[in-house]
Amino acid sequence: MPHTLSIPESRTHVRAQISEPLTVDAAWEILCETRESSRSEGIRGFLLDTRGFGCELGPVACYEIAYTGLERLGFDRDWMWAILVSPGEGSYDFLETVVRNAGYRCRLFHGEPEVIAWLQRQALEDSA
Repeated sequence: MPHTLSIPESRTHVRAQISEPLTVDAAWEILCETRESSRSEGIRGFLLDTRGFGCELGPVACYEIAYTGLERLGFDRDWMWAILVSPGEGSYDFLETVVRNAGYRCRLFHGEPEVIAWLQRQALEDSA
């Protein structure tokens, strides 16, 4: 799946920008790459920018990612998960719910300023 990973100057998160709908294979690929990118930097925040593209993960895939996959990849419950979606996009709602119910800090956002502020605020609180 075409996507790009980047780390902003603030170093508060890894950003994954997708360029087509999120599938199971793409989700695993992004998670693995995010873990590797963040490990050496000590970054504990993740922004999945999905604007313009829906989520094609079914319920079973969402549960597997949230309840076994994240832990297996080395993501602990202190991670911050932000999903930036287009206004009116509802296909990521279930993924957010399952990840939150699994004990992770996860939120959906419709605006980039809000998501960046949340990630930076969470990172500051964690470092205090």
